[in-house]
Amino acid sequence: MKAIVETIGTRRIPAAAFPCRVTVVIIFLNERQFLAEAIQSVLSQTFLAWELLLVDDGSTDGSTDVAKRHAVTYSATIRYLDHPGHANRGMSASRNLGLAHARGEFVLFLDADDTIVPTTLDDQVTFMDAHPGVGTVYGPMRLWRSWNGSSRGGHVDGTTDLHLETDRVHDPVSVLTTFLLHEDAVPSGNLIRTEMARRIGGFEDEFTGMYEDQVFRVKLCRVAPSYVSSRIWYHYRQHSRSCCATMITEGKISAARARFLRWVKAYCRRHNVTDSLVRGTINRALRPYHYPRIAQWQSWCAQARRRWAWRLTEQITNIARRWLPDRIWSFLRDRVKGSQPGSDGRSTGTAGGTLPGAASAAPLERATAHRAESKLIANEC
Repeated sequence: MKAIVETIGTRRIPAAAFPCRVTVVIIFLNERQFLAEAIQSVLSQTFLAWELLLVDDGSTDGSTDVAKRHAVTYSATIRYLDHPGHANRGMSASRNLGLAHARGEFVLFLDADDTIVPTTLDDQVTFMDAHPGVGTVYGPMRLWRSWNGSSRGGHVDGTTDLHLETDRVHDPVSVLTTFLLHEDAVPSGNLIRTEMARRIGGFEDEFTGMYEDQVFRVKLCRVAPSYVSSRIWYHYRQHSRSCCATMITEGKISAARARFLRWVKAYCRRHNVTDSLVRGTINRALRPYHYPRIAQWQSWCAQARRRWAWRLTEQITNIARRWLPDRIWSFLRDRVKGSQPGSDGRSTGTAGGTLPGAASAAPLERATAHRAESKLIANEC
């Protein structure tokens, strides 16, 4: 059947008769400054078979009017939802409200102060169709510091490190243990199979703010593998009013993470997760909260080692420069420089670099060491 579309300027927006494959859910609470931009990033998608649910968590700043206006203008594809009595129920309850009303085969949760690139849904649906056995697809996030047109105090945009090999399918244990140890590796901007999201029970209402997304992803990672891409689809806006920035400013982030990790440990026990790597990783992540003085001492020792290594390197360099003949000094200096990454991110020489195959073997060696250490501490569960 020929798709029916509404033409808005030069954009082609899918109408209700177009078969919906993706539901995008944006929850918001007093996000008038950024909400319209998040909505526009969905309207700009090259993929047409989507719907957008705007879930209001009790806003009072005018963002409700922004959402309702878009729902009227694009009534075929955008719906406005809120809790009874326009109540503030928290992030998890709001995401669950969107999930309950989702019509799409897939669902993507977009924060109201973030955006996605125009090809996001196109790319992600293609990956999901090509890998029917995976539950979700995600890639690294752009740490969007330049959103206001400046470099914000000299800081430039960055990219999160997923700590996993990209452009391949990873088993649930690999993804779960990686993001439990590395917070920047948390799967974000995922396209998720709607049926699977509902089957695992959605989000946990007790997490009304921080870590509600990570709790959901722990549940997701327990039941399905993930496709990890190298493509950047999600722009994570860095600003002082974000939930994460506010928690850091108020000094609550450490307690929030400890609560999350304890929930993960209890959840894995309830669901009889016996994998030694998972159990060991949870205990390893919890150690700084169980033994804060030891963690502080280890952090101080690591900093001290780095300082002494730097000073020792400086001293050796000064001695070599003073006592070695100029020709030998220049030769050694050039060899060391040649082993360091050049401006294009590749090695500009071979001396002092890794042996062929060593670079590819290093992640495997680290993973093996990680598994061995985790097994040793698994009995703490």
